[in-house]
Amino acid sequence: MPESTSTISPSVVCNLERAQWEKNASFSLDSIAFDAHPGDLICVVGPVGAGKSSLLQTLTGEIAFFDGHVRLHGSFCYVPQESWIFSSTIKNNILFGKDYDSQLFQRVVQATALDSDFAQLPHGENTLVGDQGAMLSGCLFQVFGVVALVVWLHPWSIVPALISAGGLLFVRYRFASTSRDLKRLEGITRSPVYSHLTSTIHGLKVVRSYRAEDVWSTKFLAHLDNNTRANHLIIATNRWAAVRFDWVALMFVGLVTLLAMILRVTEYHNFSPAEIALVLSYSLSLMVLLQWTIRQSVVIETQMTSVERVLDYCSLDQEPPAQVPHDCRPPASWPSHGEIVFDNVSMRHSTEIYLPLDLRHISMTIRASEKVGIVGRTGAGKSSLIQTLFRMGTLVDGKIKIDNIDITSVGLDDVRRCISIIPQDPVLFTGTMRSNLDPFGDYSDEEIWHALEQVFC
Repeated sequence: MPESTSTISPSVVCNLERAQWEKNASFSLDSIAFDAHPGDLICVVGPVGAGKSSLLQTLTGEIAFFDGHVRLHGSFCYVPQESWIFSSTIKNNILFGKDYDSQLFQRVVQATALDSDFAQLPHGENTLVGDQGAMLSGCLFQVFGVVALVVWLHPWSIVPALISAGGLLFVRYRFASTSRDLKRLEGITRSPVYSHLTSTIHGLKVVRSYRAEDVWSTKFLAHLDNNTRANHLIIATNRWAAVRFDWVALMFVGLVTLLAMILRVTEYHNFSPAEIALVLSYSLSLMVLLQWTIRQSVVIETQMTSVERVLDYCSLDQEPPAQVPHDCRPPASWPSHGEIVFDNVSMRHSTEIYLPLDLRHISMTIRASEKVGIVGRTGAGKSSLIQTLFRMGTLVDGKIKIDNIDITSVGLDDVRRCISIIPQDPVLFTGTMRSNLDPFGDYSDEEIWHALEQVFC
């Protein structure tokens, strides 16, 4: 690493004797010393696992276990290998918690050539980027039984029972609609809390390097406050309904008691004290069962909001069939040559016909064994072209043929199994290294080792 001849004091002074992620870890950075002056361009090279990223994260303070010293002067930024974008507008991702300065923002946008990209987006820089029936049936039988018993003991109690039932149904109507809307609101406000947590954890190194912990904590508390407000309103609504139910129950018991006393005093019906006590006892039981029944019906109706969200997913547009009839499938050796023909291909990612096309009238032929480079600026359609081969978009017009077979006539499984892609951002699934290399178990250990030797040699 060449030493800088600048007389300006260094911005980075690194003198590491040893640095490691954990105490007594097997991997560590040893004996690293360098200075970086303003304007210096320093490259750190090495094979996979040599510690290049660990060195940068030591400078940002992510590695806490080290001997030596690291001094940083002035401002600095950390750009990870895989860029991190949190759930918000493009503008907020660029500002990253800083105050908005219109002139500075426009200069940054023009310097990075984002102005032409913003022109293609519908909202420009403000575009978002970046998730008990059986018990009730048994209770209804108990309610009907208690009602029949109370009416048999005190026939006039049917009058306050009807009045109370009307009151309970009115309270239920007001309670159910409000509770359902609040439950939906609680679910809507809960998703940003989890999304913000997940996004922050993924970009925690970037947040720490920019010293933006307070900004992200403030955003998290704002999302949490919105969810807490919805939960508070749900609790308040439940208490409101409980008080009204108790009022209706008190009114019913009071009317039953008043009617029993009037009938006994007027000698219209000679109730014994035991019968009056029994009527009052079962009247209380009836109100308890009715309240529980109505509450459960409201709970079921409220939980239907979750079913609504599931049904929304069920109504999403489905992909074409994964398999086609056996007589329509291509030969087992397909594709044997690998010639790809695009014939006037137009494609969009969405099925909405009013959205603009992502690819317009593309025609080309890639012969077998040819290597073709596709270049273009951001949004030109390079990734869309690859996705079209895998039938991940909506083919509006034209045909794509591989070895003279139209891929739209082939099942998705056959198309995607016969084509390989190395994505820009590779993804590793949870499991062993072998399960990631050969997820379907189609190859032997010797074939996998041979492929690894070709890659690493």
